[in-house]
Amino acid sequence: MHYVRAEAVRWIDIDWPGWVEVHLHESDGTVAVLVDEVPIFDDSDRLAPGTLPVEVEIPCDVLEWVVDPADNRV
Repeated sequence: MHYVRAEAVRWIDIDWPGWVEVHLHESDGTVAVLVDEVPIFDDSDRLAPGTLPVEVEIPCDVLEWVVDPADNRV
């Protein structure tokens, strides 16, 4: 299983199950903003009111690896 690192930055709604905003920094420097229920981003109870910002790992499937001009694998 592969994971993408992202950062939970703010609460959208703290009522159960909670909604949180997560920022994912893409390889081109842009930031993707993801908003979903807390259990989507956290299965270990790390996300709680007062704990943000915090790093989260999102499970993903790798479709392709590409080497950029700086010799970084993306």
